[in-house]
Amino acid sequence: MMFELAAYGALTGLLYRKFNLNIYIALIGSMLAGRIVSGLASTLFYGMAGKEYGLQLFLTGAFVTSIPGIILQIIIIPLLVIALEKGRVVTQPIKLSA
Repeated sequence: MMFELAAYGALTGLLYRKFNLNIYIALIGSMLAGRIVSGLASTLFYGMAGKEYGLQLFLTGAFVTSIPGIILQIIIIPLLVIALEKGRVVTQPIKLSA
């Protein structure tokens, strides 16, 4: 999970701040990429432990059982970002498109 969370933070910041994407697009993109990173890390560590880690286990763990968390993140994180930007705790990214 450590690798997944690092990917979330790095990619959300990169997509939202540097590429000026909508917060929802940045969040969903980073969540998908973070889950891929998690799957790769799990494959590596399960393999080192001599255990199998297949596609079914990945899909179940990364998407099916985590649906409540995915929904909460999509609802709460954009609200927090908007509130922090309105309160000028963080600055809004500069939008390059018209």
